[in-house]
Formats: sequence, structure tokens, C-alpha cells
Amino acid sequence: MKTLFIEGGQFGMILLTLELVLLILAAWKAPAWVKEIGLLAISTAIIYDVYGYYIACDVIQKAGGI
Repeated sequence: MKTLFIEGGQFGMILLTLELVLLILAAWKAPAWVKEIGLLAISTAIIYDVYGYYIACDVIQKAGGI
């Protein structure tokens, strides 16, 4: 599990883990915020995923003849 966490990128995975903790706390203390925190987590994951594709394309472009 730790290996997958590190492979996912430390910044993004820490951010998503914090959002998960906030989601669990919100479900317990403030149920009205669950939808907003869930949407924030989904949008963060999508943005982080697009950023990963951008980095991968940049590496492929720098490598040249792949």
C-alpha cells in the first residue's frame, strides 16, 4: 500500500488522503458538507490525472523516437 501511495505522487496522494479524512469527518459532524467535499475530491483527482498525462507526454516528447 505504501508503494502505491508513493508511486501516485506524494503531493497528490497526500492531498487526496486529506480530502478523504475531511470527508469522513464531515459525514460524522457536518453531513451537509459531504457533497461539496466529494466534488472537491473528484475534481482534484481529475486535475491530478490530467497533470500526470501532461508530464507523461512531455517525457515522451523529450525522448524523441519512441
